[in-house]
Amino acid sequence: MAKKGDAAREAVKNTIINAFGDKFVDFVDKKIYVEAQDGPGGETLQFAIAMTMPKTPVARGSARPTSASAESSSIDATVPAAPVQLSDDDAAKVAQLMEKLGLS
Repeated sequence: MAKKGDAAREAVKNTIINAFGDKFVDFVDKKIYVEAQDGPGGETLQFAIAMTMPKTPVARGSARPTSASAESSSIDATVPAAPVQLSDDDAAKVAQLMEKLGLS
């Protein structure tokens, strides 16, 4: 019996393989390996594209850079990161561990 997403995963895998053509290297351990040249006359580099289904889907169009400078920016700069709030017990445990490790 097929698992959820098997047909979709295969379709995505084949689309990526076809898109990269002879730059496709291999499919190993849920990763597609491809090659790309680092600029004109640059070194050929290998990239691994992970083939996993996220538990929480990303909104369509939330991370589509239009230039090289945009590629280096945050995926979604409009959503501020929420600071981690430790409970008093957790804060005490962290302080104790840091002291034991000599990091305080």
